[in-house]
Amino acid sequence: MDLWSAWKESSGLDIPSLMASWTEKMGYPLLTVSNIQGGKSFDVKQNWFLADGTGDKETKLWTIPMSVTSSSSKPTKLEFLKKAQDTFAYEWKGDWIKLNAGQPTMCRVLYPESMYPKLVEACRTKQLGTVDRVGIVNDAYNLCKIGKLSPATLLQVLTIAEKETEYAVWVALDTAIRGVFKALNSSGDKDKTAQFRKWASSKLIAPIMSSVGWSPKSSDGHDGVMLRALVINLAGDLCEGDPKILMEASKRFNALCVSIANGGDGTLCSSAKRENITL
Repeated sequence: MDLWSAWKESSGLDIPSLMASWTEKMGYPLLTVSNIQGGKSFDVKQNWFLADGTGDKETKLWTIPMSVTSSSSKPTKLEFLKKAQDTFAYEWKGDWIKLNAGQPTMCRVLYPESMYPKLVEACRTKQLGTVDRVGIVNDAYNLCKIGKLSPATLLQVLTIAEKETEYAVWVALDTAIRGVFKALNSSGDKDKTAQFRKWASSKLIAPIMSSVGWSPKSSDGHDGVMLRALVINLAGDLCEGDPKILMEASKRFNALCVSIANGGDGTLCSSAKRENITL
C-alpha cells in the first residue's frame, strides 16, 4: 500500500486524486473571489497562476482545500474546490473574509478591489494573524505585477507597514516596497519615483525605524535582530536625503573610522563606546 492510499484509508478522503492534482502539473492556482453575498456565501474561480500573467490561456484544475476566516469567526475548513468555479456557503458577520486562512495551501488569492481597504484595516489592527498578513502582502504584490490588481490598491496594502512590527511581514513588505521602487525607477519617471521614495520613507519606513532604532536591545530576540537589519538596510536604500538618517549613519560611520584608526576592533560597540554613542 502506498502513502496516498494509506492516508485515504485513514482519513476517508480521496487523497490520491488530491495529490495527483498537485504533483502531476507545474505551478499552482490563483483563486478569484467574487459574488460575495453578505454573510452567506461567495464564489471562487480557479486559474493557473503564472508570474508573467499568461495563466489564463490554459485551463488547469487543482483539488484545493478551502479554508476561510473573517472578523466574526475562527478559521473554518470548507469543502474542496474541484471545479473551475464554485459557490461556497459560509456564514459570517462583518465586512471581510480571508481565504486560505493560515496559508496552508500554495495559491494566490484575488479579492474584489472593494474588499482590500477592509482587509488592510484587519491587518493594521492585527485581527489577522502574522501568517495571513504575509499572505495578503505577497499576493497583492504578485497580482499587481501581472495586472490583476491595481497599483493604487497595492499602495493601500503597503500602508500595513505603518502599524507592522513582525519580521516575517516586513520581509514581504520589503520585497514589495523595493519592487515598486525598482519599477518606477526603471520607468524613467523621475517625479513619480521621487514621490514614491518620499512617501515610502515618511509613511512606511519612518514608523518602524523609530520603533526598532539603530542599536541592539536586550529584548530583541532573533526576529528583533533580523528586523532591525532589514529596516536599516531598507532605510539606507529608500530614505535618500532624510536628514535624521543621514546624520545618524554619518555619526556611526565616523565613530567606526576613529575606532579603527585608534586600534579598535572595528565593531559598533567599541566605536560607540569611544565616541559616547548610546547603544
